Amino acid sequence: MSQEVYKYIETALEKKKTLFQAEVINLNQIKKKSSKEFELPNLNFWKIKDKSNNDQLRAVTGICFMFISLVVMGLYSNLL
Repeated sequence: MSQEVYKYIETALEKKKTLFQAEVINLNQIKKKSSKEFELPNLNFWKIKDKSNNDQLRAVTGICFMFISLVVMGLYSNLL
């Protein structure tokens, strides 16, 4: 038991040492990129109709079907 406490104290002391050795970043020295240099990365869109996303397509279809059916039943019960 005492060895476990001793190891815990050692790790806590090591964390404190690394905290005191941290360096402060000067934000004025960081160069800002102009908007001309900024490029958008290639965007790969997620397609739900892919063969690999078949289960996700079924889940989205089921949720939409349930939502639409609940709306129709609610309208029917309120109007009649």
